[in-house]
Amino acid sequence: GLISLRSVVRFHFPLPKYMASSIEDNPNFLKKLLKNIFLYFGFEIRRKNNFMDRYKDFIVELTNFEKQELEKFEKICLASKLNLWSISQSIKYITKNKIPGDIVECGVYNGNTLSFLGILLSKNHLKKKIWGYDTFEEGFLKDNESEFDVDFKNKKKVKLGEGNNRSYSVSEVTENIKKNCEFDIKNFNLIKGDIIETLDDNVNLPENISFLRMDTDIYKTTKKQLEILYPRLSMGGILHIDDYGLCPGVKKAVDEYFGDQNIWLHRVDL
Repeated sequence: GLISLRSVVRFHFPLPKYMASSIEDNPNFLKKLLKNIFLYFGFEIRRKNNFMDRYKDFIVELTNFEKQELEKFEKICLASKLNLWSISQSIKYITKNKIPGDIVECGVYNGNTLSFLGILLSKNHLKKKIWGYDTFEEGFLKDNESEFDVDFKNKKKVKLGEGNNRSYSVSEVTENIKKNCEFDIKNFNLIKGDIIETLDDNVNLPENISFLRMDTDIYKTTKKQLEILYPRLSMGGILHIDDYGLCPGVKKAVDEYFGDQNIWLHRVDL
């Protein structure tokens, strides 16, 4: 947690008599006292606009256009600036290395990450289809919950569908895509339904994949995506795993699937 010292904070408890002279003799005493009090309650005092906060998302090679796009989509996607940048870099890599296959996202939410992908394909002159898998307005399906779907502290069961994760219909997602990118809507293939079932139908699958983004948050769906879609990932293609560090069910599915395989993983964000 953060708190600004610009706010007025009053502590209503008596100070020992010797403390006044200690403060007079050591001006840093009060700073240390306040810091320790906040730490005790689980908060941290930081200087506003400190160096680390200013530069934690600093990306030196961004063009002005890319900066504007990242700032725009960070506000309308459930993805950080670094996460979006890694997607952008992935599409550049796929373009440069001529990796064959379509683009896939599992867990569409409001469709704005698909819009971002459409912009990237247009910018890089790629003629690929974009597949989006989701239950859409049905939200999280309770039958897909498992004992592994707990909070990131591994303390309590996650209650699926709560919070700001409201579900969007296919028509709402389609409208968001049309509004936020110019990539032909005919190139988007939205597959509605329980991904545990829809992935078992070959009609719902691309022949091969160049970029696979998994963002369904829970164990069973993540494991199913890996079992069905990962084998279709082209040689040199990219697997983009969302929430590996935040959702224990996702981490367990990925760790189980790859086991002792010699694969290269690199952190993006949580």
